[in-house]
Amino acid sequence: GVADVVAGGALRLQVVDHHLKSKGSCPNSGPDADLGDGQGCWTAARVAAAEAMIDWLATYPTGVVDDDVLITGDLNSYAKENPIQVFLDAGYVDLHSHFEGDDAYGYVFDGQWGYLDHALASPSLFEQVTGAASYHINADEPSVLDYNHDFKSPGQLVSLYAPDEFRTSDHDPVVVGIGLAAPLPAWSPTEVYD
Repeated sequence: GVADVVAGGALRLQVVDHHLKSKGSCPNSGPDADLGDGQGCWTAARVAAAEAMIDWLATYPTGVVDDDVLITGDLNSYAKENPIQVFLDAGYVDLHSHFEGDDAYGYVFDGQWGYLDHALASPSLFEQVTGAASYHINADEPSVLDYNHDFKSPGQLVSLYAPDEFRTSDHDPVVVGIGLAAPLPAWSPTEVYD
């Protein structure tokens, strides 16, 4: 969905939270099969969805003409994969990469670190981003402490449970700081400002 956030009636941004197609349940052939390039399957579907999202956002779908856009969510693509490149080619900035560098991660799979959950800022919003970081509450936790009931006895379900934020998912959330600036009024040589 899209949310239009308004502070004081003047400062706005649009947040798009999206979940792109997972890498699971691969077809045996076709453009969405695992092509052996390290991106898994369904890459063509994720690329098409990213392109459609860029086109859709260009229509100002909330009816608010504002270029400040933050795309978030589980995009099921690592930072260097084709679907993320679609967003980068459209001018969006990967906030993980920008603020955390090469050590950025929010997901661990078979001992390899990376991030599938993204925060991508449009160029105009990027100028107002004050920071971004993974909140490491899930990816580093052992799977035995996860939210699933698999392979746990009734006693373990009670003893391993804690009413906190840790291991609520297998992905770490992304925290983004934004200091929205009021747009400057258009200058006209015929107007005088006090």
